[in-house]
Amino acid sequence: MALNFPNNPGIGDTYGLGRRVWSFNGDGWELVPNLPFSPQGIQGVQGRDGTFAGQGSQGTQGAQGLQGTQGSQGTQGAQGLQGTQGNQGLQGLQGLQGVQGVQGLQGNAGKESPTGGTLPSGDVEKIFFLSEVGIDTSYTIPTGYNAMSVGPHVIGVGVSVVIPSGSNWVIIEP
Repeated sequence: MALNFPNNPGIGDTYGLGRRVWSFNGDGWELVPNLPFSPQGIQGVQGRDGTFAGQGSQGTQGAQGLQGTQGSQGTQGAQGLQGTQGNQGLQGLQGLQGVQGVQGLQGNAGKESPTGGTLPSGDVEKIFFLSEVGIDTSYTIPTGYNAMSVGPHVIGVGVSVVIPSGSNWVIIEP
């Protein structure tokens, strides 16, 4: 059986276990020597009542009790209320306006053919469509028309090709 001496004893405090007794001397617990043990004798005749001598002095304080066990953990509290909905965010800024496109080049008037004659124009049957490599003059495609040419092209410095909204310029490259 384990000895469980009290915590924080005072000088002269005692602790008993079974038929043994210990006394605290200020530095530690000392075993109090056993009194000799003898068998119990026959009970004697009850004596006469004695005279009343008055109340005895108060006894000494008993040893400190053992520390109690730890209590159980409390239950979890109820869930809190849901918070209010936040304010609506601010409206975003409007984007910047885009840059206007470059004006297209204006087409050339009829050119001379390699054989020295003027190329046909108007309602003449055309099998070949000739397109110069270099664009030397600014040109604007007429509104409501599309244009095509055979490229690649070299556009001269300061020269522009204007393609109005709804019109297209298709360059066919080999």
